[in-house]
Amino acid sequence: MFIINKEIGKYFTFQQAKKKPIYSWFYYKEGFSPEIVDYCLSLAKEKEKPRILDSFAGVGTTLLRAKERGIESFGVDISPLAYFISKVKTVNYEEKEIGELEEGINTLSKAWRKEEPKPIYFELFPLERAFPSYNLNFLLKMREAIKNSSFSEKARAFFLLALLSILPMTSFVVKDGAVLKINKRKRVAKAKELFKRKAKRMIKEIKAFEKRVGVEPKLKLEDAKTFDKEIESFSPNIVITSPPYVNAVDYTKVYGIELAFLGVTEREVKEIRGRMISSSLFKKIKPNKIKSSYWQKYSIPIVASYFEEMEGVIDNYSKYIEKGDVFIVVSNAVINGEEIEVDRELSHILQEKGFNTKIIVGLIRKTRINGKMFKARESIVWGRK
Repeated sequence: MFIINKEIGKYFTFQQAKKKPIYSWFYYKEGFSPEIVDYCLSLAKEKEKPRILDSFAGVGTTLLRAKERGIESFGVDISPLAYFISKVKTVNYEEKEIGELEEGINTLSKAWRKEEPKPIYFELFPLERAFPSYNLNFLLKMREAIKNSSFSEKARAFFLLALLSILPMTSFVVKDGAVLKINKRKRVAKAKELFKRKAKRMIKEIKAFEKRVGVEPKLKLEDAKTFDKEIESFSPNIVITSPPYVNAVDYTKVYGIELAFLGVTEREVKEIRGRMISSSLFKKIKPNKIKSSYWQKYSIPIVASYFEEMEGVIDNYSKYIEKGDVFIVVSNAVINGEEIEVDRELSHILQEKGFNTKIIVGLIRKTRINGKMFKARESIVWGRK
């Protein structure tokens, strides 16, 4: 069953979140806005004691909105960057900790000059090509100053997030869909001034945030395909999540510079890439020896693998949730001239796992490929037990 609701269409992107305190600390193009969480909660059966699971937590939009509303939540993500950002955004900040952050800005503004910049490896190109030398020097020195400071772990993480968040504005790198490009004509901000402004703004937003001390979400750095006893004991009754879309985006490359500054090694990145949901067209897929129906139905290996893995994720939902709702925010795709109805396929999987389903369509995007016009839905796949 399809339901058209164009009013929620504008919330399928991160644009609205960009305008909101704390949500906007790290720009994540692939995320959705917190109003999606509100909408899903308005439909959910459980009203008195909702417990939300987000198995693809991203930058913590679902978790932060849950905290804002006083709701228990549990977030899972395989990306160390996503886990880190979600943690910093949703952790409680006591009054004395805010004081440490305010003092920390002044301390770091002097301390970074004394540090020796340590080189960071990025697999796609040398960082010397990606940043003006004065910016790269500051960023590397500030990274060391934060790392070597006597601040609390929470304060170090806070300032490191401030540093990671300004990388796009202080570099020549342009994120063009699935590709990182270097554009030497791009206007670049001065990292030193921008870091200080960003950290000050983040502190101001914490102080103004009504729920800066509240129900902290549980967080786990884990693969969504793994059946987790800790999540089972949490007993979620609502899932609100958005898995990677089937497209050309390799998140370990698009956010590779941020991962490098975070300290994730080349070996760790490759391991994460191998364990992520098969969504990027660039991922090498080994066909399953036991041919599932997806390999028979879809000629494109990445698509067959994606649905096979998402079936495993949804199977977990069916184990976690005895009675409740699952909301999966997805987009359909067009690959090699073939329209992939992701929402319909996930709806079928949910039905097979015992859920009654509806597909709520918020957007219909038109795209022209090789002279042919395609329409791709962006939807919320809603399953209820």
